Amino acid sequence: MSLAVAYTRAVAEFRSLRVEHDIASSFARMEAEAYGMVFPSEVDRTFEKEDIAYKAPERKRALDEGALLARKRWRAILNIDSGMGNTWSRGHEYAKRQEQGERPKHMFTNVSLPSSSISDDSKVPSGNSQNSKASADFLRILH
Repeated sequence: MSLAVAYTRAVAEFRSLRVEHDIASSFARMEAEAYGMVFPSEVDRTFEKEDIAYKAPERKRALDEGALLARKRWRAILNIDSGMGNTWSRGHEYAKRQEQGERPKHMFTNVSLPSSSISDDSKVPSGNSQNSKASADFLRILH
């Protein structure tokens, strides 16, 4: 027998066996379903596995601990005294002080310029002399 004829016969036998197997499998499945068997899909099986994993006691404990940590992490801390009192006057105190002519007092803790830099004209931005004088005066106010 030639190689070409042997190959053709082997392919035909393989295909007939595959079809026979598919038909037998489908009839077996139909018979099982007729007797009440339920075959879940692959998606359903995956969901069932996830449910089992989420219902496991270790996983439930880990989720509970994670939720507890999240609640602790994002809780508002309201009992810190900012030095401005613990009540909020809705801006009435600020408006009252402004009407009395009092200027707001802001604390600048990050500004650390030596006094020599204020009087030094090379450190002041270039421009007309009026702007240079105003910039130097502004820096003195910050100190």
